[in-house]
Amino acid sequence: MLTVIIFCVHTIRSEVRKATAPSDTFPYLLEYSCTGWAKVCFLLDAKSIQNHLHQKPLNPFVAIGLFFIKQKPSLLSIEERDDKTIQLLYRVAKKFFENEIESEERVTDELRQICNQTYIQFNKALKALEHDVLDPNARKRTAQYLKDGLTYITVYKIKYRLDNSTQLGRNTVGPVVSQAEGNTDDAVVSQPEQSIVGPVVSQAEGNTDDAVVTQTEQSIVGYDSAIQDDLPVLPEPNANWMYVEDYIKNHGKKNIDWEKCYDEGRRKGHFKKHSSWRSTKSGYYRFLKKCSI
Repeated sequence: MLTVIIFCVHTIRSEVRKATAPSDTFPYLLEYSCTGWAKVCFLLDAKSIQNHLHQKPLNPFVAIGLFFIKQKPSLLSIEERDDKTIQLLYRVAKKFFENEIESEERVTDELRQICNQTYIQFNKALKALEHDVLDPNARKRTAQYLKDGLTYITVYKIKYRLDNSTQLGRNTVGPVVSQAEGNTDDAVVSQPEQSIVGPVVSQAEGNTDDAVVTQTEQSIVGYDSAIQDDLPVLPEPNANWMYVEDYIKNHGKKNIDWEKCYDEGRRKGHFKKHSSWRSTKSGYYRFLKKCSI
């Protein structure tokens, strides 16, 4: 007759567990009544191996049971990643799922690029606020929206390990996911991530600090200074063109009196490097052309 070993990846029902007893030969297994249909029947679950996880190295049966019970797609996601049997199991699994891994790597590379470029754009927008938005209250409110966006992206970079140091192909069986997977809490942001990044909430109201960028790129978790900005860098508007924009708003776009605009601007300290209204007009339209990249 056969010896049967059952790996219980979920819980064992109470009525079944009551019919088992710890094995004298294999303390990490439970013996189950099998009269007439098997020589012996063993059950293995998370509880039966719990007291044997501290052993170094792990018993092979314990390691196999842990592998099936945890069901982690990445070796990096399992605490016992240094165990030789666990590593062997992931190498074997990788051979069977290699095509899936390559596909997930391509998707992850694209997601990483999306996160990085969006991250950079949010930061550029934060810095541009100092020049583009004159109202301090509106500036703080818009800045908070952008910082919330930065935090949101960062949370997902942490959750899916999308930092540039992640290399999926080495020890993965599938996509690398957050270690929070498997918990009963399905919230997007796990508690460790919240404590690192901070909750995504608006703090603009009641804030006496008028500074736009209160959280720098370096202080936000997940930022990598080596990330290359692949999107166009728009020229930073200077005071001259901001004055022209205000003048156009007040006087209308049609039939702009550039000479009057130039003279009034000069009296207010603008256009110091422009010798005439014609050069001011040309400079302004060159600026607009750059902004329309």
